[in-house]
Amino acid sequence: MTLLHTARNRFLFLVLSFIFWFSNFIYIPILSPYLEMIGGDYTFIGMVLGSYGLMQFIFRLPFGILSDLIKARKPFIIFGMAVSTLSS
Repeated sequence: MTLLHTARNRFLFLVLSFIFWFSNFIYIPILSPYLEMIGGDYTFIGMVLGSYGLMQFIFRLPFGILSDLIKARKPFIIFGMAVSTLSS
């Protein structure tokens, strides 16, 4: 593998990682003020934000362990990026 090929792969990995994490976390700081602006009470806002955190806890850890066990990370990454794109 040439040095240029390795640098290109590293750059692609960094760009895709940024896009993935940006899509996952950009709406959390915006969501609570938005819900408050449209008239949501604090209990509802807490439930919405809490459900996001709960789903992160329930799904992220088992999927990470599963991808490590079967040693196939690429399908999980592609699936995660697709779901993040659709949900955002």
